Amino acid sequence: MENININKSGQFMKGHKPWNKGTHIQSNDALNDYVKSHGPWNRGLKTGIVPKHVFQKGHVPWNKGLSKKTDSRLHCTEERRKKMKKIAKEKGFGKWMYGKKVSSETKQKLRRIAKDKKFGVWMSGRSVPEDVRKKISSSLKQKWENSLERKQKYKEMFSGENSPTWFDGRSFEPYGSDFNDELKAFIKQRDGGICQLCGTDEDLVVHHIDYCKTNNDITNVVTLCRSCNAVVNYNRRWWIEYFLEI
Repeated sequence: MENININKSGQFMKGHKPWNKGTHIQSNDALNDYVKSHGPWNRGLKTGIVPKHVFQKGHVPWNKGLSKKTDSRLHCTEERRKKMKKIAKEKGFGKWMYGKKVSSETKQKLRRIAKDKKFGVWMSGRSVPEDVRKKISSSLKQKWENSLERKQKYKEMFSGENSPTWFDGRSFEPYGSDFNDELKAFIKQRDGGICQLCGTDEDLVVHHIDYCKTNNDITNVVTLCRSCNAVVNYNRRWWIEYFLEI
């Protein structure tokens, strides 16, 4: 039998020639026999014990630079997702403390550890230099001023005619004298006491279809909830046609 050069660590030495070099497996039976007789390098070893020759310095993992979009092997299929959920449910992953109570002794132990290691009090007893205090104060002040300027800028950009809810300035018109509680109660009762868009019966208001506050004809008002009333303030012409058709 040919002598095989193996060092003390069990690894093949430089110059060793494998038994099947230059040969070709002709049949699947021969390949299956080889696979069955060949033992994996980590058989019998504990998890975490990896020989030095497996991952050496400079080793590039097979999935480096790949993503789910570029390689289907990284895509989690629905079947695999269901399988993972089933395993997690059986083994109780993420719920190891669910339904369990911590004893008073354990609580005292956790408190003692937190006190010894000063969890949450890493700045206790420390003084912040004056220049650092001024720097922090200046930064916060600048952020506050910038936020006020930004709010004022947006207010100017979206106020008046620039507002997406602007409709010939009709929002500044006063309501007519006949738009009273009696009319509102009648309209709500006529519409079944529900919003004519979403169907809720809470926080109801009466909406003018043509957005004219002085046109209080019963055919020009409809019951909406406060949320839907805010929605119909946008794209008003479309909503006018919508309510006139229903």
